[in-house]
Amino acid sequence: MNKAKLLGVKPMVNPLPQITTVPTDTWIAADWEDFLTFANDPTLVNGRFYYNQGYMGIEMS
Repeated sequence: MNKAKLLGVKPMVNPLPQITTVPTDTWIAADWEDFLTFANDPTLVNGRFYYNQGYMGIEMS
């Protein structure tokens, strides 16, 4: 039995945000961290993601 389970401590894991609507086929202002949040979202696996000078673009297929 691991120590956390023995002490009744739940692991600190932040789930990925659930994104229901995503602006596509347009460029929107975003910082790099926001871009990575979208690019790493498993619900957007069919998307193509672009980042250029403070703007991100998403194409859904």
